[in-house]
Amino acid sequence: MKCWFFESKRIDQWLRISCILFLMVPLSCATLGKPKNDEAGLIQSVQAFHNALKWEDYKLASTWFHHSQRENFWNLADELNENVRVMDFSLRDVWVEQQSLTGVAHIRCQYFHTRDPRLMSKTLTQRWKYIPDQQAWIVEHSNLEALLTAP
Repeated sequence: MKCWFFESKRIDQWLRISCILFLMVPLSCATLGKPKNDEAGLIQSVQAFHNALKWEDYKLASTWFHHSQRENFWNLADELNENVRVMDFSLRDVWVEQQSLTGVAHIRCQYFHTRDPRLMSKTLTQRWKYIPDQQAWIVEHSNLEALLTAP
């Protein structure tokens, strides 16, 4: 003998699950389809790049450079690795120029030189470029060499 209570409970659960799935699919598709050439995408790239530098993961940091600039980056990375320790960074300002697919980031770095362990701060201005084919931001000009100069 079937009871109406058990059947209605199953229907109720089925309706709840269906409603949740019905709402989740459009929301997940909306987040996947959003272009990353906006300010939020640039902020994410700048923060990931500087986290790699902070933890001295130069191999990961090199991925934000075009292959034609990687040799220069590796030369700079060798100097940074020998002489500079980045302690922290904070993003001061970021803006995107949509027509040219470029962006500018101002980053405040706290660092010290290995030969003189006084904590120093410097604001770097970096130029970034969005590559539509790769859907990624890359560094055009890092200005990291400024960390090597004495105050």
